Amino acid sequence: MSSRRTFHCLPFILLFYCLVPQISWGSNPDPSFCASPENLIVLRLFYQSPENLRAVAAQYDIWEVHPEWGFVVIGTRCGELEKITGQGWAVEIESTMTRETRAGLLGLPQFPCYRSVEETFAVLQNLAAAYPALTELIDIGDSWDKSTSGGPAGFDLQVLRITNKNIPGPKPVFFLMAAIHARELTTSETALRLAESLLQQYGINPEITLLLDYQEIQVLPLTNPDGRKWAEQGYPWWRKNTDYSGGCAFPNYGVDLNRNHSFHWGGAGASPCDELYQGPAAASEPETQALQNHVRLLFPDQRGPLDSDPAPADTAGIFITLHSYGGLVLWPWGWTDLIQAPNDAQLQAIGVKLASLNHYTAKQSSKLYPATGTSDDWAYGELGIASFTFEMGTNFFQDCSSFEATIWPDNLKALLYAFKIAPSPYRLAYGPDALSPRVSPPWGKRGEPLQLTALITDQQNGGRSLQRAEYFVLSEHQANPPGPPGTGLPLTPTDGQWDSPVESVMAVIDTANLVPGNYLVALRGQDADGNWGPLTATSLRIRYDFQLFFPIFLN
Repeated sequence: MSSRRTFHCLPFILLFYCLVPQISWGSNPDPSFCASPENLIVLRLFYQSPENLRAVAAQYDIWEVHPEWGFVVIGTRCGELEKITGQGWAVEIESTMTRETRAGLLGLPQFPCYRSVEETFAVLQNLAAAYPALTELIDIGDSWDKSTSGGPAGFDLQVLRITNKNIPGPKPVFFLMAAIHARELTTSETALRLAESLLQQYGINPEITLLLDYQEIQVLPLTNPDGRKWAEQGYPWWRKNTDYSGGCAFPNYGVDLNRNHSFHWGGAGASPCDELYQGPAAASEPETQALQNHVRLLFPDQRGPLDSDPAPADTAGIFITLHSYGGLVLWPWGWTDLIQAPNDAQLQAIGVKLASLNHYTAKQSSKLYPATGTSDDWAYGELGIASFTFEMGTNFFQDCSSFEATIWPDNLKALLYAFKIAPSPYRLAYGPDALSPRVSPPWGKRGEPLQLTALITDQQNGGRSLQRAEYFVLSEHQANPPGPPGTGLPLTPTDGQWDSPVESVMAVIDTANLVPGNYLVALRGQDADGNWGPLTATSLRIRYDFQLFFPIFLN
């Protein structure tokens, strides 16, 4: 849904279009684009009102929305042109995007930064084997092909659970899912890389160690593996699963799993050949059923039955679904643009903060365009979880240079923040950030004072003055997490006063009661409105006296 495309029609054409809004132009495409009805084609479709946009969103596969020019970019096939123009829509062929999309017909080999379905599952198996104390690989259900005889073998839907299993729970959960739409290559790779990064950095990065000791993340890299397999094999348009029971011919069959969820289902494509086909019933697809059943096990229902019932402020857990493309962070509601979700203020605060980290635009999902039966609406609507969609990048088959340079590193920052606020997202997103914590020196002998410094800032969380900061010293992988807000040891501002949204803080750590070993120092701040931010961490080590004299034994 990116705004990277610019409108380049002549002003007199624009004026004529405005005066005669139902005119259809561009309906006789270049034969090189439409030699066959099955040829892929990208169009600009012009609309005049929110009602028009709702009608388009219910029928067609929208890629980009440009309200400033009154058009959307849609993907379709040449055989649909007559239907589209027959409905009175004015369209223009987007030649450049059509060519770029058709380049994806070469399939996955031209994108070496993305791992295939089989490679992704192999990585999950290897991670589970390499990190048995931190991981559990969970088969949550079957894909359409696996659950249906007579066709391809299909796949399991596999979730990688990551946490220190030696520390008991219950723990706050961050659930991350990807690739519900088959063609969106960046999404599964991002989810897989996050899992790898967390495991590789555990025990090295203090912040990640703190997260995995006392919180839990579950990663579903391939929500739609059957469809993804078609996308990898040179069908770059493939969006849906592979449910052919509706009688539609290849390659147009399937159900759009992100229109199939059981919360506010209905209102998307009703024909099995529609790109947005919502399925014959709510949660009709095995992939949707597997996802919903598993997520219900992770999160209690924390919201009332009415659309107007808010989730409580202390609701735990966060849910993010990765999509491409558009450079957006979206929050519920998606099913309607006429009302806001009852937790809209909190969802917006979280969304804006996440977008500040991945440099995207934050907005309510339906303000882009309405969509029913989506996974994030279901997670928030049924369970009350803080739920978001990331629309990553500028293309479905994103070039590897852009993915490596910006999309992956920027979204890593946002996803780590989401993990940090999972204990209480609706509250913690309002609180300040604790940055750059450091113990100096990072090691010493028992009884030797050590200095802790950090920066507490509320600049991206409302700009309120700060009033407090605290820290906890935790022995390595201890069973008990840091205490509730207000129970830690105090940090003081280095200038002596709490009077700014940004404060350098410090404390002298008393090590008299610390036995030799490794420790985490967890800290957080509070603003003048009483909002606590999430914990961050650094490390320190208390050494045996003989180590100070025999450095050869240091490790």
